[in-house]
Amino acid sequence: MYIKRGLIYLVVFLFLVVSVNPALVSVERRGGSGGGSSAPLSCSDGTLFGECNPEALLCAGVNLIVDRESRTLNTNTQYIFFAEPIEPCPNPVLQLGSRRITLTNTGRRIVAQFTSQGESFDIKVFCDSIERDIEKKYLGVVYTHANYDVRLHRDPLICETETELMELCVSTCNIDFCDDIKNTASKNIALEQYAVNCNEPSVCPPGLCAQKVIVFNCFSGNCDESLASVSIEGYEINPGFKSGGDVYVRYDVSASGSKKIKKFKLGSGRERPENICEIHIKKDYSTGSIEHDYLHYNLGTTILSSNSNIFNLAQGIRTNVNRLTSAYLPPSSVSTCSTCDVITTNFPWSIERDCGSSNCNLLEGEIITPRADLLCGQDTKWYLCDQDGIKTFGNGARYLCNGDSGTWTKLN
Repeated sequence: MYIKRGLIYLVVFLFLVVSVNPALVSVERRGGSGGGSSAPLSCSDGTLFGECNPEALLCAGVNLIVDRESRTLNTNTQYIFFAEPIEPCPNPVLQLGSRRITLTNTGRRIVAQFTSQGESFDIKVFCDSIERDIEKKYLGVVYTHANYDVRLHRDPLICETETELMELCVSTCNIDFCDDIKNTASKNIALEQYAVNCNEPSVCPPGLCAQKVIVFNCFSGNCDESLASVSIEGYEINPGFKSGGDVYVRYDVSASGSKKIKKFKLGSGRERPENICEIHIKKDYSTGSIEHDYLHYNLGTTILSSNSNIFNLAQGIRTNVNRLTSAYLPPSSVSTCSTCDVITTNFPWSIERDCGSSNCNLLEGEIITPRADLLCGQDTKWYLCDQDGIKTFGNGARYLCNGDSGTWTKLN
């Protein structure tokens, strides 16, 4: 997984009050008559002031930015500071000019609320007395107003998308990012990957996760001897995963240019070179013309059920353009193809489904993405992770399927 991070500028906001730590800050909301109320500010969807909703939208004030040219803080003004270090930050301290302020660690963030003495706007953060360069940090005024207007904003600096939280949780081995994932299914997938990557079986959701952690880390040479006696023998070997000789996708294009999926299934396959798996894409035009593209994959390739790109994952592609030579070119050498309008985009595809369960046995509902991970087996067949169990092959390779999350894990 990759963490998408660009150059992030330090900006000073008015809104980061309740989101940091409600115990540190009390936000006063005044009514029109001048009477005060301790009720927390919130946006129209119920998201608390300073928090992110499930769509990664921030509930914040309308006027967000303080004068960036200011070089000193306002005297006798309440400020709040927080930062999000990627790595652990023991004994965190904020330094503003010559003043040092102890920060509170709330999990993902390190936080302080303080009254300014007119300090220099020169922010430094120390962890165990060592200065740490933290990209994501904010400083804002603790703000009250008679009719404070709050609404939802798109702010990628503070509100990560669900996918970004999953990536951060697994890649940094920081479970706080997993805890912030609101969708239960996504959270369980992230926790399982966290457990395997970070060798932490104690956080596993129900299912085969704990066994995966033990087996994966034992094969990786990082085996916990106290857990090594836990066996995976209780899980069925080759329980009958749905499989096929190829993956066959057909979509129709109308005279107006609209597209509909007619087939998305595991097929019988055709003769092809050894040691590869194949996906066959067929494009039917309303005029009666037909075009085909064929994609080949290395054995052991897994096509994930979300956010996969079958074009980029391919080992070689034979397009309708080079069909006369039957040459299979790597994706980087394919400048155009008949079905590139579809296959070069990540799942889910933005196409209407127009097929039943028989012709579209790899789909579930109206979303055009495989309903579980697809494994290119060592026997050149595709296997759908549709139930708990272990798939074995003649060369000794073994793959474990978690039927709950629909994910494959290679055991050796």
